[in-house]
Amino acid sequence: MPLVVIPDDYQHATKQIQALHQNSDFEVVCLGALDRDPKAEELLSKADALILIRERTLIDEKFLSKTPNLKLISQTGKVAYNIDLELCKQRGITNEITYFAAHILVMLLKVIMTFISKVHLKTLSDIFLAIRAM
Repeated sequence: MPLVVIPDDYQHATKQIQALHQNSDFEVVCLGALDRDPKAEELLSKADALILIRERTLIDEKFLSKTPNLKLISQTGKVAYNIDLELCKQRGITNEITYFAAHILVMLLKVIMTFISKVHLKTLSDIFLAIRAM
């Protein structure tokens, strides 16, 4: 099952968004501070996608070396100073920067719809199977 990780959710706010956790096509895991969460390294090594809700999550060579399966990064906000976009591009990682996301679910749906329209897939299972096959 594809794994979506939400790092640096210090207040675990995304755990309250039931829609993220009710879909059997993928698993969503919320992590607190990455340097303090004992499960962070293991979960990042298995992550297929990241949803960044904090611009302080630095996505650089060191971080990406811990995420060999990563195919998609989605971030709220209008800039991505914390993400090495060129390095992600070299590694084939898609980045979605959502400018006016008031709610993490809206951001996730935008990413899914963008991906569906690009590859003409019909279900979430098809989408995540396609991402995993990349």
